[in-house]
Amino acid sequence: MAASAKQFDPGDPWVLVVDLRIPTPDQDSGSVRMLSILRLLQEMQFRITFVSDSEEYLPDYQEALEKQDIDVLHGSYSAHRHLAAAGGKYHFVLLSRPEAAFKYLPYIRACALYSKVIYDTVDLHWLRLEREIQLSGDRKLLKSITYFRHIELFNTASADLTLAITDEEKNRLLIEQPQADVAVLPNIHEIYPPKTPFAGRSGLLFIGGFWHTPNQDAVLYFIEDILPLITEKIPDLIFHVIGSNMPASVKSLHSANIEPVGFVPDVAPYFESCRVFVAPLRFGAGMKGKVGHSISHGLPVVTTRIGAEGMNLQNEEHLLIADDPQDFADAVVRLYRDEILWQRLSAGAIAHLEANYSYAAAQKRIADIFARTQNQPAQDGCTEDLGSAIPTCGGSASSCSIKAGGATG
Repeated sequence: MAASAKQFDPGDPWVLVVDLRIPTPDQDSGSVRMLSILRLLQEMQFRITFVSDSEEYLPDYQEALEKQDIDVLHGSYSAHRHLAAAGGKYHFVLLSRPEAAFKYLPYIRACALYSKVIYDTVDLHWLRLEREIQLSGDRKLLKSITYFRHIELFNTASADLTLAITDEEKNRLLIEQPQADVAVLPNIHEIYPPKTPFAGRSGLLFIGGFWHTPNQDAVLYFIEDILPLITEKIPDLIFHVIGSNMPASVKSLHSANIEPVGFVPDVAPYFESCRVFVAPLRFGAGMKGKVGHSISHGLPVVTTRIGAEGMNLQNEEHLLIADDPQDFADAVVRLYRDEILWQRLSAGAIAHLEANYSYAAAQKRIADIFARTQNQPAQDGCTEDLGSAIPTCGGSASSCSIKAGGATG
């Protein structure tokens, strides 16, 4: 079948969402953000097809989407067949993360002829890798930096609208692509005011998926360079480390002061029982979901400048910021012992999050984003050059140029 104008119904708006995998909100902050976006789209009366580029079947997570009446497709072969048959019905396509956007853009332009294409960066991968190489000196990262910079800028130039996660990353994209249309859609957090008082709490907390290199570096750095300075003053303190895909290098560090917990389906009890959240990140990009997550539960944070960036968080007003190991340790001890400071930072950070990064704040942002894209002229007439993986646009095309039988998995 060929995509055609007959499939497009102005009164039945469909959105195609493509990501690397089905959201796993108990394992990474990007998935929390994606689920919030899906919920917001449904509230706007969109019907949704979700494409997971991964063919890994995650039954519990897929069932959660299907219970929300979201159609789910796995793998590029299924996606290509679907686009060839029904691409004409989509009003919008949201491509999440650089690899997925780069892979699917040609097919979207060829088959979803009447859609507006929105590219969600999630964060600027090339910027994160640049910061990592500055810290580690590992020149093997140069190839990845070049690759991600190329595809992220290509995606930005090819989409009707690009979503950056912070104002800083929006400005960085516009320096590279001045003609691009870029909006900001930050992380989205539900607010859970704390119930446990200061005196009823103990221990430090870190949460982060260990597939993400900055998290592993942060934990090992904290345990080696910072934690001993803290336990000199608070000997019985316990550092709780939570995260999926925990490596042996972290698990093996279990001690009287270190509890490598690993994956936990429900982390709320830890946010209610621990006294201070630490995010000793030395490189990264975008917003740090773990920092926003802790703030959303009212648990005060000590972090670095990298950890605090992207959310307009102010030192001493919303959290404590320190980069030097001794300064970081001193900030943790101070916050751990000072109930008045703890309460002030908890309340100030929650108020800031609610005003700027809550679900209510995101509702207005995403409504503005889709209204803004809807007013742009369509980029019809795109066909795909299968030899170059770059779409070319000419006159009006009446059908999808990709044959379903020729799609690769």
